[in-house]
Amino acid sequence: MKFRIFAKIMKSERVNSISWTAAVPVVVGVAVYAFWYLGHPEVLMSQEQSQLFVWDAVYLHDRLEMPGGLGDYLWSGVVQFFCTPMQGAFTMALLCVVLQLLSMWLFHRLLKKRWRVVSALLSLILPVLLCVMAYKPAGGSMEELEYDFLLRQGKWEEIVEKNQQNETMILSCQNAVRIALWKTGRLAPQYLQACLMNHKESLTSRVSAYMMSDIYMMIGQVGMAQRAAFEAMESINDYDKSARSLMRLTETSLITGRPEVALKYISLLECTLFYRSWAKKMRPLVERPELLRGTVYEQMKQSYEKSENLIFY
Repeated sequence: MKFRIFAKIMKSERVNSISWTAAVPVVVGVAVYAFWYLGHPEVLMSQEQSQLFVWDAVYLHDRLEMPGGLGDYLWSGVVQFFCTPMQGAFTMALLCVVLQLLSMWLFHRLLKKRWRVVSALLSLILPVLLCVMAYKPAGGSMEELEYDFLLRQGKWEEIVEKNQQNETMILSCQNAVRIALWKTGRLAPQYLQACLMNHKESLTSRVSAYMMSDIYMMIGQVGMAQRAAFEAMESINDYDKSARSLMRLTETSLITGRPEVALKYISLLECTLFYRSWAKKMRPLVERPELLRGTVYEQMKQSYEKSENLIFY
């Protein structure tokens, strides 16, 4: 009788232990997803916009020729999924769960079954290290990344509220606030000219250049938008490219009447996973100018041709 009671207790403890360790991957996945999606989506997106992962043999060959090229190639393949907050958070959560499961299996083999709980705890080390390593703001300060993220998402009210809580001193961020005030009807269009002042001082980092390219495009300054996008891409380490810059340069080349340049950028974007569809939609507009009728590009092209809007100066 006593033996049966003891067996039941041991069986119950074993079941509870298995249930507890089985819940760990779920907790890891949910926690990592929430951390990146709700907390810091701008960090992952800043890394994605600082590289261009191209699906062709030449890109692979060039990467493998560099020291540590295989690791860079594999990580770049992961980073390409950071192009949206949801995809970036899900990718990191999936990677962390896989690492946690592999680590738990390895520690379980080394420490034997009786150390199941210890194995589960030790298996958290690699997911935590991955998140720490991935938390690398690329191309600017955290404040710039946050404003840039809100600007790309068109969250105008959040930009205004953020500035009201803690007024920014960064010129590119101040221009983002002006655009947000204009978009919400709190600033007259004539006051947007302030965004054009001190243009050199506003391009203080890669992220600020991205922001200013978007802002210039919104107010119809095509040449300055092109310059800012070009400078942002040229500041990337290892002479890498940026899909965000290439998309903007495609648009500005189309507007300024340089179809051969636009097609060059489109050809690169067509070799990517997440920008291929956008590039395929742009190709007919470049190859057949009559398709521009009625589009915003036609309006900007007409405005550009009538102005003294310079490309580089």
